[in-house]
Amino acid sequence: MRIFALLLLTLVAGACHRDGGKDIIREFAWIEGTWKLLDTEMAVYEAWHPEGREWQGESYAAVDGMKVPTEKIRLYREGDRVVFSQRVKDRDGGEPVDYVLTGQDKNSWTFSHPDYSFPSEITYTRVSDVAMKVRIKGIREGQFTEIFLEYVRQTGPIRAK
Repeated sequence: MRIFALLLLTLVAGACHRDGGKDIIREFAWIEGTWKLLDTEMAVYEAWHPEGREWQGESYAAVDGMKVPTEKIRLYREGDRVVFSQRVKDRDGGEPVDYVLTGQDKNSWTFSHPDYSFPSEITYTRVSDVAMKVRIKGIREGQFTEIFLEYVRQTGPIRAK
C-alpha cells in the first residue's frame, strides 16, 4: 500500500511539475477574443484564441476593409516557464522573440527579455472584462522608452477581412 501511495504521489507531482502546477488556458482565459486599441487614427486590433495547450494571437490593422497583419503572438508554458513569444513583421528577420514571465499578480503579467533592447519588458494588465492595458518598455535609439496602450474588448463583428 505504501508503494502504491508513493507511486501515486510521484505521478501527481510529476504532472504538476510538467504543467507548472497551472493550466495556462484557464489562467489566461480572460484574454480570449478581439481587442481594439484606443486613441489611434488607424483601427488596430489584437486577437487571441486558445489552440491546444497554448494561446495564439495576432495584431493587425484594418485598412480599407482589409486585415493587415503586423505580428503573431504565442503564450505557452515551457517546463516551469510561461513564455510570451512575439514575431513582428519586418523585424528580427521574421524570427520570434521570446519573453519569460517574470512577475505577476491577480490581474497583471510581466514578461521580460533583458537582452533585447526594445521592448525588453511587456506587461499585460486586465482592467476589467472589457478593458486591458499593455505597457512596453526598453531602450529604443539609445533612450529609455515606455509606451502605454489601452484596449477594449470587441463584442460585434470585426470588419477587416
